[in-house]
Amino acid sequence: MASEVDIANIALRRCSAGSVESLSEESEEAAIVSDLWDALLDEVMQSGTWTFATTTEELAQETTAASEEFDYSYALPSDCLQLLTAIDALSDEYEINGDSIVTDLDTFKIKYVQRVTDTSRFSSKFVDAFAYRLAADIVLSLTGKVDRHRDMLNLYNQSLRKAFQLDKSQNRRSSPKKFTKLRDSRS
Repeated sequence: MASEVDIANIALRRCSAGSVESLSEESEEAAIVSDLWDALLDEVMQSGTWTFATTTEELAQETTAASEEFDYSYALPSDCLQLLTAIDALSDEYEINGDSIVTDLDTFKIKYVQRVTDTSRFSSKFVDAFAYRLAADIVLSLTGKVDRHRDMLNLYNQSLRKAFQLDKSQNRRSSPKKFTKLRDSRS
């Protein structure tokens, strides 16, 4: 699997820029990648429901009063980038209030896109798409050329579509196969 440095170097090669050995080294390329990394990683993760970044969690009830309308308040996980769905709750049974969910339900479980920083969990297609997204902003920072930035964004969007198709096809539940017990014809 690709490390942060590997992904950075893929993006830098796409810009015809120099490579880095560390994101903390003293180079213009490392400084640009470091500045862009977190925000663009979150952006790409929020762009879809990546299998490796989608999880469910029962939320912890907060001790503070929810609101005048609702009895309970639940803290959203700190790694929650995007709430996908509330499990066993209708949309009119809760509200998002800042970093909390308020509701009259005494338990609350959600499915969400979580912030994943461990690059070993990234799919290869996610790495490809993320590297293109990084390259788009790197090339703009290094060259100031809007046309190259636009070209990289187009390549990012193409890569993203391919990544979503593959991710969705791998995430489909296949119907269970029936296995027939084979008989020994000699008996």
